[in-house]
Amino acid sequence: MGLSRLLYLALPAALIGCASMSVQTDFDPEAGFGQLRTFGWMPTASAAGVSRTASIRPPSGLLEGRIRAQVRSDLEEKGYRYSDARPDFRVGILTVADRRVDASTVNTYYTYRRTTWIVSEPTVRQYVEGTLIIDLVAGAENDLVWRGSASGALPANPTPQSVSEKAVKAASAILDRFPPEGAR
Repeated sequence: MGLSRLLYLALPAALIGCASMSVQTDFDPEAGFGQLRTFGWMPTASAAGVSRTASIRPPSGLLEGRIRAQVRSDLEEKGYRYSDARPDFRVGILTVADRRVDASTVNTYYTYRRTTWIVSEPTVRQYVEGTLIIDLVAGAENDLVWRGSASGALPANPTPQSVSEKAVKAASAILDRFPPEGAR
């Protein structure tokens, strides 16, 4: 398996279990979430609002299946019903890999006989930030009505098992915020 393929398989790997995980949501307050009862799948989620410098891809087939199973379970637990025929809303899943640089400086102070020296040591860390995005679209025009995302730094050597486990936990963390408070 090539490095780039493994990278995209591992995108959501560090989203859960990492202190730096960030979960965010946004929604259309006029969407009428209380009217939504059934859901289905989008073939590929829209990439609207995602940085053009990021590498955007749908997850691999195996990982997507696991994420979809978790999303379906979470939505059904909330009272929504899965339907292929004319669902009230559709769910799309995207993964994003974005190369990041973290630079910081550590200042060390040395004092000897009333003389102080300052030694600055810069550190630069390059890493890949992975993001799992779940989009919900509704209406005849497939208007984006809700978006949830979880992102965090990816581990250096992820395994397919750890990726799957963390990806489904990230999907649940995102859907914990659906429907929006006071919208249903």
